[in-house]
Amino acid sequence: MKHIDKQYGLTRIVSRWSLLALRIGLAILIAAVLLMLYLFPTLALDFERHYAAEEPKIIGLSLPYAILSVVILLCVLLCLVAIWAVSHRYQHGQLYSSATLRWIDIFRFSGLAGAVLASGGFGFLAFYIAGPLLPYLLISLAIAIGGTGLLHIVRQVFISAWTEHEDLAGVI
Repeated sequence: MKHIDKQYGLTRIVSRWSLLALRIGLAILIAAVLLMLYLFPTLALDFERHYAAEEPKIIGLSLPYAILSVVILLCVLLCLVAIWAVSHRYQHGQLYSSATLRWIDIFRFSGLAGAVLASGGFGFLAFYIAGPLLPYLLISLAIAIGGTGLLHIVRQVFISAWTEHEDLAGVI
């Protein structure tokens, strides 16, 4: 019995340090996204001013793409907040609940929205400028499709674990 107590005590310590590392990483990422939310519109206007003579097709695109980048960054920020909320629920032993499932859905749909918006932006530029952006379009589409599939699998695994948890709680 002492061996089991030592093992679970170590698990709690590792879990606590893992959560701390996750939260520090999330805080850094959230700060970076907030900084980018400030910088992207500013840089987009400067970009048009400097490169309009070299590429006349981009005149007038900086404002729509600045808005698009801000919306995509808000989707990323929502994903990071959802990860923070799920880790908070885990820390307080409230992981298996419908509220956690809602946060997983928020993560899934905001990630999908950001990927679709990025793919649409690359797609428009690839066909509008007809430059070397087609590989980026294909990569962003692959990320959008693969990420959506992966997030759907994660959601199903969580539902399965939740069902198993409820079954075990009913037995105990």
